[in-house]
Amino acid sequence: MNKNCWPACQLQSSLMFIGALLLFGAGVCANADPLRVEITRVTPATFTQGEPIVLHYAIINNSNQPISVDFGEYGSIGQTDWATQTLTSSDGSVATPLKDSFPYNQGGLHVSSGFIESKGRKEGALVSSRCFSVQHPGKYTLNVQVDLAYIVDQSDHMVFASKATPATKFKEIFHFPLVVTAPDIHLMENMATKLELNAEQAKDHDQQMLLIQELATLPEDQAWPSWVKLAKNAFLGYSLALELGRRPTTRTADVMSQVIWPADASAKSSSGYELGNQFYGMYSHSSGLLKTHIRQIYADHGVDVDAPGQVFVVQVTD
Repeated sequence: MNKNCWPACQLQSSLMFIGALLLFGAGVCANADPLRVEITRVTPATFTQGEPIVLHYAIINNSNQPISVDFGEYGSIGQTDWATQTLTSSDGSVATPLKDSFPYNQGGLHVSSGFIESKGRKEGALVSSRCFSVQHPGKYTLNVQVDLAYIVDQSDHMVFASKATPATKFKEIFHFPLVVTAPDIHLMENMATKLELNAEQAKDHDQQMLLIQELATLPEDQAWPSWVKLAKNAFLGYSLALELGRRPTTRTADVMSQVIWPADASAKSSSGYELGNQFYGMYSHSSGLLKTHIRQIYADHGVDVDAPGQVFVVQVTD
């Protein structure tokens, strides 16, 4: 090779190498997962036992085409098919999950459909403390397992029902270290009052639901007065009662019954299957004093809960 040609040849080879990298790099980008999920903590990493644990999520479409995302069924309070949350303590034990007494399709907070525009995003909140309760101060890890199915170039989220087009699976797990300090009764009382007032004053529906969800996870002794007050509000009381369906106690049963059978009998009513099912589910899964207590509530309203053929349709005020 001509020594005088070496720099030019070297430059040419370098340019060809860079060009190849760019070409293959573009291919990698084109084949990269068009879906991205971001989950961040709203609640500080160190907080008081009893405080709500809240996360913010964003489901992002990085592609130049619309995406139809299957968010699954919201058949259990606090849990969704696409985001499963568990809490692990420093000794490796897993907190017992809270479940509905009667699962129902509640719909997802903020996520209104399975369709995300090109370069679009869906954002919302996950109230993790709806899924479990923190029993003791200490160090924990909150785990969020994301499982999403999606189809690119689809603007109809009902495409999943037909199963005509195979979906792509997206999986990712997030870990959030948490430090829980000793409970503070006065802090919880003040927080309950604040959440109650903010829920009543909020103009945005999703914000109201988020505040109700947080309020329902507070310790019962401190939140009870606020629960009773909100139960008198037709819309907020109904939403609160549904949330309390996963906390089977005599107090939560009383709040639910206050919404099911409002004191103002002259108020206009509409059917509410979900709450009726939740309340009956609480009864059928309970035992001892709680079962006796709920049976008496039914009896006080002229219902023989153990009679065959009962249909539990709840009347709630509009």
